[in-house]
Amino acid sequence: MRSTRFDNDDTQRAALRGSSFLWHAAVALGLLFCAQACSGQGCSCLAAIPGGFPSEERIGGAVQLHITDRGLEFFEQNVDALFSGFGSEGLFFPLPPECTGDTRICCRNPDPGCRADLELTSAKLTPKAPSSMAFRLRSKLRTSSDLGDWMPLKVSALGFGVDCRVVVDTTRSGKPDLLLSGELALEVDEQTGTTRLNVSRAELSDFDDGDISLSGNLACNVVNLFKPMFMGIIVDQFSDTLGQTIEEQLCLSCPGQDSVELECGDMATACQEGKCMVGARCLQTLGVEGRARLGETLEPFSSRLVDVQMDASALAGGWA
Repeated sequence: MRSTRFDNDDTQRAALRGSSFLWHAAVALGLLFCAQACSGQGCSCLAAIPGGFPSEERIGGAVQLHITDRGLEFFEQNVDALFSGFGSEGLFFPLPPECTGDTRICCRNPDPGCRADLELTSAKLTPKAPSSMAFRLRSKLRTSSDLGDWMPLKVSALGFGVDCRVVVDTTRSGKPDLLLSGELALEVDEQTGTTRLNVSRAELSDFDDGDISLSGNLACNVVNLFKPMFMGIIVDQFSDTLGQTIEEQLCLSCPGQDSVELECGDMATACQEGKCMVGARCLQTLGVEGRARLGETLEPFSSRLVDVQMDASALAGGWA
């Protein structure tokens, strides 16, 4: 669904309404300005709208988006370029501490900040009726932490504990990348009327024993002989974290320094752990929403319009 509104004082509003041509030109130039500026800045031309775009001003079904087979092929053929600008730190997902059992990974206080960095090499997307899509991504993977290019590992046996350093690097042996497969499900949120993305399953495969290396004291060399025993724990941890991380990347964030409505908009019910929430789930906004300084584009036509701002919202919200 898509809506557009203009924020300006009475003088500017009268100036716009005084000319039907100028009103339509304002809309056209504003949208052109945003499209041109966002194409090179990742939509940094749009600032956040305080309090979000009002739900009562949204227009359902105003825009329809259809992705053809050629669109999917373009994504598959350009996956590396499309994800190369995925944030200033690249594409990665955090690895939560595993502090149960005899094999404990990243289990330290304070949290060592373990993470897995990805470098996508190929992608295959397969639409599935009625509203899901299977994905198969191949990616190089390397782990690290705030401690360095390794993660802390503790293995306990016969009452003894061995502290080692573990590194997972898929380029060390065998295939240089692994397979990330799963299914993305699109569903319309009954509370917000917008579409959200859920990862129904996610799996990692094609790990090789040589992808995992241990270092540390002499005891770590002994532990290395039993590497296949805890390799499954590492793979399971990656798989469990992957789906959750994909979904969390789409959650609307909030610093928690102001009211929920001001930071998250009127669709959210709470701000928890830096995420806008709707009930027990985070608020996802699949699309573009923000405020553009339309007056900077219209200033050559009239100096009275210099402070005009345009709030725009184009969010996925149903099936055509």
